[in-house]
Amino acid sequence: MFPAYLLYRDAIIPLLVLIFVNGFYTTKGLRIRAIYFFICFICLHAMEVLLLQYKIIEYLKWKWLFSAITNVGYLMMGLFIVH
Repeated sequence: MFPAYLLYRDAIIPLLVLIFVNGFYTTKGLRIRAIYFFICFICLHAMEVLLLQYKIIEYLKWKWLFSAITNVGYLMMGLFIVH
């Protein structure tokens, strides 16, 4: 189970952030940019939920809101770094 967490942390998160940033800067419309954001956000959040469901990671005080804020932070940090 440990390789699944490493793959998530070291490959999937950066890949989804890279896809989001690339899609964000190659499109001009605000609607399409928002769609890119929501698709990448949902993918990040779904991966974390799967990791929790299969007990690969466990948190003592896990909240949906904190997880969502963290995932939005990943995406915004990617935009900030590229800009």
